Amino acid sequence: RSAEALAAATNAAYEADVPLFVLGSGSNILVADAGIRGLVLDNRARAESASGLTYRVESGASFAAFARKMCRLGHEGLAWAVGIPGTIGGAVVYNAGAYGGCLADVLRRVRLQLPGNGDEWVDAKDLGLVYRGSAFTRREVAGKAVLEAELELAEGDANALTAQAAAYDGKRLTAQPRGRNAGSTFKNPPESPAWKLIEAVGL
Repeated sequence: RSAEALAAATNAAYEADVPLFVLGSGSNILVADAGIRGLVLDNRARAESASGLTYRVESGASFAAFARKMCRLGHEGLAWAVGIPGTIGGAVVYNAGAYGGCLADVLRRVRLQLPGNGDEWVDAKDLGLVYRGSAFTRREVAGKAVLEAELELAEGDANALTAQAAAYDGKRLTAQPRGRNAGSTFKNPPESPAWKLIEAVGL
């Protein structure tokens, strides 16, 4: 329920030589019938703090809820994220994005737990953020848990941003079913959106 508790659990897993998996809200997760080997941490670290338009948010916070709050406050940069399920930590790992925006646009740095060696802030430019990927998805920072993220937003108009968020909500509802699901199964190849290829072959 806090970044500190997440850090302590990460250290405990490391010291016991137990594989660790940090679970956010469960979006974009498909678990095999055999389950997950090792320790699964249910991340509910959700505190946030702000200095002007710079926010520090713990990794278990809802990404969509935070984005909606920013729109209501007139802070620009996350309107595209109001419909994205998952947590801030998950958004960092996968460089979440939609409608032409992505977390890399506003992410300044993240605090990582280094098992057995404290924690450190790492600049976003050093995370290798690409389309739906990062140093995490490429296993270049294996074993390091995302404790919190620092995001830098811009001054905007609350009415315009909430209207934009509502428009994105409407667009999403026309294309995706309501309720929870396992998330995107197919990644878009460079030449065409995955949905177009799937539709073309009649799946």
